[in-house]
Amino acid sequence: MSKHFKLPLIYKMKRISKPNFKNLMYIKDIVNQNCFNGDTVKDISICSPGKSKKRKGSGRDLCDGLKIFAFISRTLTKHRFHDIGLIAGNRKHSTMLFHYKQYEGIYKTDLSFRTLADQCFLAAKLKLDEDVKLKENARDTFNLLLAQLPAETIKELFTKHNFWNG
Repeated sequence: MSKHFKLPLIYKMKRISKPNFKNLMYIKDIVNQNCFNGDTVKDISICSPGKSKKRKGSGRDLCDGLKIFAFISRTLTKHRFHDIGLIAGNRKHSTMLFHYKQYEGIYKTDLSFRTLADQCFLAAKLKLDEDVKLKENARDTFNLLLAQLPAETIKELFTKHNFWNG
């Protein structure tokens, strides 16, 4: 065995974090609440396919809920269909893509579906906007506190933690 071996070019890898599904969970809860009229037993993720490929309890409310969930999740959060399918009862990405594509046609023709979809979309948008406002307020507060520190203190903190390059 040779003593010479290739060293890796990159020593420190950026930590790959797990995707944040918090927004998808909010959307799922909103869709469940509106589609199933607050029935806690029914859920778009409970009626998932098992070994027999036949879903028990798969009715119009479940299918409409999946269509609305797929559309809102993809539109507001830009998550992949794979991630959306995981939250919707471990469904495949192709199933969620199918529901996403079916949304537009049903939205144009069915009035009850349209009102349900609009209710869910507005509720999800308000919830996600509320989270964005909280993050912006926290950032603004941090920036105000940071502005009160003298420049020498900030430089000292960075050199102490080896982040200062100047």
